[in-house]
Amino acid sequence: LMVEHVPGRPLAALIAAAGRDRIPVNEALTIGRDLARALFFIHQLRDDQGRSFQFVHGGVTPAKIVVGFDGVARLAGLERLAATSGVPRPDPDYAPPEQLADPDRTDPRIDVFALGAVMLQMITGLRLVDSAIPVPSSADLPHCPGPLEPILRRALARDPARRQASAEALRAVLEGFAVKDGRSLDQVEVGKLVRRLLPETMNEPEGRIIPPRPDRSMWRHEASRWAPVDSHLDLGPGGVPRGPGAPTASPAPAAAPSARGPS
Repeated sequence: LMVEHVPGRPLAALIAAAGRDRIPVNEALTIGRDLARALFFIHQLRDDQGRSFQFVHGGVTPAKIVVGFDGVARLAGLERLAATSGVPRPDPDYAPPEQLADPDRTDPRIDVFALGAVMLQMITGLRLVDSAIPVPSSADLPHCPGPLEPILRRALARDPARRQASAEALRAVLEGFAVKDGRSLDQVEVGKLVRRLLPETMNEPEGRIIPPRPDRSMWRHEASRWAPVDSHLDLGPGGVPRGPGAPTASPAPAAAPSARGPS
């Protein structure tokens, strides 16, 4: 299974960086909308005969979501779809009761629940307790716009039959809320949020090799884009390469290193 390397940050890191300020509602809605689209695509995959693969992600958590510097939220952890054995146990902070009881279930509403849990955490800072919202239905969710609350509570219903019927249905109601509430779902603003919360990822000098993120590959920032580098470099102070074959003097600030270290 081949997956795309996405220059960006895990949603878990963004949530941690936001802290008590949380992810702003508009940006959380944009991320949720993108993820609902991705999940619906997975759920609709079919073979050449038109038969459903019955794929579900089954492990949607902030750690399995990458928000790119382009503002697009993408699902990671898709290796579960290719696994024939050893599927990991679901995370109880995001999994619905029926999945905790039977990890092999393939109902798409499992992913609807998990996405609801992720959105709840982004917007309110709350996490589930025993697969339930730790705020009674008689009380308002903190920091959550009133019309959005029933949407989240429905996605997080313990009974699958009470949830939105599909990820596409969840996407539709999220976008409907945004339109009625006069909110803009703008990936550009999400990209700005990534840079604001984690500025060190975008302040690298032109041509400098940055540390691995999020895997062990190396990337160079050139002309506002990320370019892969063939080999790893041992960086000294100020990002200057060192080791066999590396230059002994600092390169010009705007130029890429002229030599590579050992592969």
